Formats: sequence, C-alpha cells, structure tokens
Amino acid sequence: MNLSQLTASELRQLAKLVEAKEALLARAAKIDHQLAAFKGGQPQPAPTPALKRRAKKRAKHGQVKNAILTLLKQPGKKGITVKEISVKVGLPVQRIHTWFYNARKSLKQIKKVGPGKYSWEE
Repeated sequence: MNLSQLTASELRQLAKLVEAKEALLARAAKIDHQLAAFKGGQPQPAPTPALKRRAKKRAKHGQVKNAILTLLKQPGKKGITVKEISVKVGLPVQRIHTWFYNARKSLKQIKKVGPGKYSWEE
C-alpha cells in the first residue's frame, strides 16, 4: 500500500479505523485498571500461549457405547434424556446426540421416545 496514492475517502476510512482502535485500547486499559484494583496490585502482563496442545484423553473403543447402553437399559420403556446421559457419562450433549444418530442405524432396539429422549426396546 503506497501512502502517496491514497484517495481522500481512503484516508478518512483509515482515520476512522485508527480512532476506533485507540478507543478500544483505552477501554481495554480502563478494564485492566479496574481488574487490578480488585487484585490490589499492578496489572499483570498477558500470559504467553502454550506452544503445544496436549491431546485429550480418549475413551477406549466401545467404552462410550457400553456406558450409554447400560444407562439406556435401566429406565425401560420410559426412556432417558440425552442431557441425563451426558451428565452421568461426563461427555458433551452434542457428542451423545451424534452417538445416537449413528447408533440407531445399527442398533434397532434403540427407540426415540421424544425430543432428546431414547429408550431400549427388546
């Protein structure tokens, strides 16, 4: 970008962007000062991000299936909600929904009783 070839409208746009940036920086400094007042000290520098991401521990093959099917077979015809399974198994709700979407193709005993609610019928 050559500064000598900028038009007047581009300069105005750049000026607005710089003003917006300065306003945001001033707002961030004010928030940082308020946070420091709660801590009773000086503002801390931002921590540097970690260089490597650690892999999450994965469940062994079939472990999720066994846990869900055990819970699913307990209530009988009444069924159990995905949210209840999620809390008991310790997995995100979306992962349980995905599991049911795929498992219902091969396990015909799984029946959908209502929205987000499944039962095991033999």
